[in-house]
Amino acid sequence: MNFYGIINISICLFSAYLGLGQNKSTIIIQCSVAKNAVELNYFPSEIMMWKDGLTSGYTVTREVINEASGSASRQFASQNILPKDASWYKKNVTQTDGVLSPIGQLLYDPNFSLPSSGNNQTWEIKYNYIVYESTRSQEVASAVGLGLTDVNITPGSKYRYTVKHNKSGQSASIEVLCNAGETGQLPADYSPNFVFPDGISLSEMAEMSKPFVLEAIIGKARPKIDSIMLRWGPSTPEIWRSAMEDGYEIYRTDAGDKKVKIATVFPWKESKFKEISLKDTLSLLAASIVKDKGIPQKMANTNFFEKASTAGNYFGFALYVADRSPLAAQILGLSYVDKDVKPGETYIYEITTKKLTNSTIPMDIIVANEYEPLLPPEGFSIIKGEKSVVLQWLAKSNLTNYSSYVVERSRYRDTLYEVLTDPPLVFIKDATNPQAFFKFEDKLQSNNQVYFYKLRGLNAFGEWSDYATAKGFGKDLTPPEPASILSGLYLKDSIQIRISWTQNKKDKDIKYQQVLMSEDKEYNYAAISKELNPRDTNFYFSVKEMETDRPFYFKVMTVDSSGNEATSILKYVSVPDLERPETPQNVKAIIDSTGKVNISWSPSKSKDVTGYYIYYSNDDASDLTMINDFLHEDTTYSWTIPLNTITKNLYIGIKAEDDNYNKSFITDVVTLRRPDTIAPAKPFIALIELKNDFVNIQWKKSSSSDIEKYVLYRRQKLDTSYTWIAIDTLDRSSLDYTDMKPPFGTSVQYSLIALDDFKNASVRSNEVQIKVPFPKNKYKPEIIKIGAVDKSSIALSWKRETYKIADQDMKYKFEIFKSTGSKELALYKELSPAEFGMTDMEVFAGVLHNYAVRIKYDNGWTSALSEVKSIIIK
Repeated sequence: MNFYGIINISICLFSAYLGLGQNKSTIIIQCSVAKNAVELNYFPSEIMMWKDGLTSGYTVTREVINEASGSASRQFASQNILPKDASWYKKNVTQTDGVLSPIGQLLYDPNFSLPSSGNNQTWEIKYNYIVYESTRSQEVASAVGLGLTDVNITPGSKYRYTVKHNKSGQSASIEVLCNAGETGQLPADYSPNFVFPDGISLSEMAEMSKPFVLEAIIGKARPKIDSIMLRWGPSTPEIWRSAMEDGYEIYRTDAGDKKVKIATVFPWKESKFKEISLKDTLSLLAASIVKDKGIPQKMANTNFFEKASTAGNYFGFALYVADRSPLAAQILGLSYVDKDVKPGETYIYEITTKKLTNSTIPMDIIVANEYEPLLPPEGFSIIKGEKSVVLQWLAKSNLTNYSSYVVERSRYRDTLYEVLTDPPLVFIKDATNPQAFFKFEDKLQSNNQVYFYKLRGLNAFGEWSDYATAKGFGKDLTPPEPASILSGLYLKDSIQIRISWTQNKKDKDIKYQQVLMSEDKEYNYAAISKELNPRDTNFYFSVKEMETDRPFYFKVMTVDSSGNEATSILKYVSVPDLERPETPQNVKAIIDSTGKVNISWSPSKSKDVTGYYIYYSNDDASDLTMINDFLHEDTTYSWTIPLNTITKNLYIGIKAEDDNYNKSFITDVVTLRRPDTIAPAKPFIALIELKNDFVNIQWKKSSSSDIEKYVLYRRQKLDTSYTWIAIDTLDRSSLDYTDMKPPFGTSVQYSLIALDDFKNASVRSNEVQIKVPFPKNKYKPEIIKIGAVDKSSIALSWKRETYKIADQDMKYKFEIFKSTGSKELALYKELSPAEFGMTDMEVFAGVLHNYAVRIKYDNGWTSALSEVKSIIIK
């Protein structure tokens, strides 16, 4: 665990406010009495005093207050105690130790620092982390110089231990009565308050970083009608070792949901070990583990990691021998037979021990007391090998049923089987390398001798399964001697290739030979002959209908009666190439204003092309000349041509050439226009006229032959800048144009320029001018409703829309015209743009009233009058 990665470096200011205050320093002593030892730990209440103690250490002495009667006094030498040094941590502590490893970094790693905190606060953080852990673990207390374990004690005696801080001379004492379970602390009312960054101690960090470990007792049951056999195993060494002292409690729930404790199972007592046969090695190993109480002996000089590893191995050995031997399982206290059962009943068993808490997940064993056959191991099959067979069976499905296996063998038509695996086969599950099958290889003396095999498995209850059976034999896997190709010749007259090779006289079981061919010397060989007689040494292959623009590689394959193959060394045969290569494609060419030509093309699809020739012409696309007389290996080329020539175009083509000097057909010829810097002749505008509210312009085309398009320009006198603005671009065939949006109320001018295919522009054409009047009808309003409100008033309304002129911020108003009878209309009233109706109160009964509306703009423009609407009030 990397301590730096766990501690949040953004640490807020905090303090370890101790019960005795920051200024009053003392030494706190805590003690506990185990069976044969006194565990003492101590620490100063003041941080800097603790810091000094890291280098000066502590002196611990012991006085006898009262020696237990009838016992000899046991000596205790004064102890000078210092923290373990950096080398001790390096040797004895691994990074997986989530407490001691970061403590070692806190004490000795110079790179450890806490940004934004001063030196005193850094020591305050270290004090809280380290001293707190020393109060929780005697192992930690001894490592940091704050603990002592006294094993030279006499039970029942009373001692006084004194701890002195060597630098300050300050000391404290505590009296201890050496009875197991006794604890004490001085000062008795002292209660520390350790504060950590993020509120999490080192031990809490270590616990959170551990992967989930199932703490349970996992078991299985085997119904036997008259009884039910139980087998189990703890999931951790800690549960196992505690159960060796406390035993396993077995509870049973029957069909009536009544749960009762039926037994407590303990490992065998040493007095029963004499019942074990000296030839039963598994049971003897189980007895030795029980005798050691599951704890490795004689490991005082090993480090924590080695102790933990060895303890874990002991646990593994115990479960292994219990699976292999029912007697070993009894000795270890890992089996039980419940004889108080009824046939056909279903029972639920729970196996527990005092180590397990109420929060532990219960691992119930549910079993129906009915006959269950022991089926053969699943997936039993045989793989044939050279003078051997490999027996295999499924690993996953069988691992939960059987712990070991026996393989037996008999010859064809022999009824007696011999055991091949004594002792039985045992397979250990490796989570890092899962296997789909368990395997066993049987070495044989010869091939093709049939054998019959039987396989059975042993379960955790000492019962053998039914047999799985299969048969197999050793198979010849040795390939024959390969042929040697003597020659490969192209026969021009018959357009064939003849392959000749040596005859195999060594191997007697040759079944056939076959000729293989490929155009790649390493891969993709395919048979081109039928299965040939072993005595054949020649083969003719016709290439008459084949593409010969390719390499020809040949091999001869020899196959024996067992299907083993041997292939000769390859032979290359050269076939003359008389065919043109494929024509290159996608020729592209550009030329810049200086006359530099750049061309590119896609390579020929023929594999034997060695390069390309470039052809050109200035005046005839059907008669091209080679630009130079050497091959170009690349697919791009550049050169510069003169511009002072009377020809306008350049014609270009490409040919490919292969390694037999065959040239392809020429590509499609590309026509390239030479650069042109001469402006074309200007066009002439012949007519301009108004058509409705639009302007129509007609012109005569430019006399230049390379015209590509025309650009039409317009300007108006009302424009303050009075500049020409391009309003449209027209193709070379266009000779007229209608301006659908001319500016109105002013004189407008039009002009043209011509552009050739090199974007050269002519001078501007003649300028023509026309006055475009205001389009009165375009802005004419429309009366949509007229009616009498009563006999004394008329309501009038018109279409609600804006009458603003586009691109002009010009204000306007509505003018209402009125007349009576046959009189002419006259201006009656003016209204704002926001009003779209009016009520006329000046009306007469029996008289015809006429109305019209128009728009009037601030500059004086007026729209056409709307259609006149009339009404008579009766």
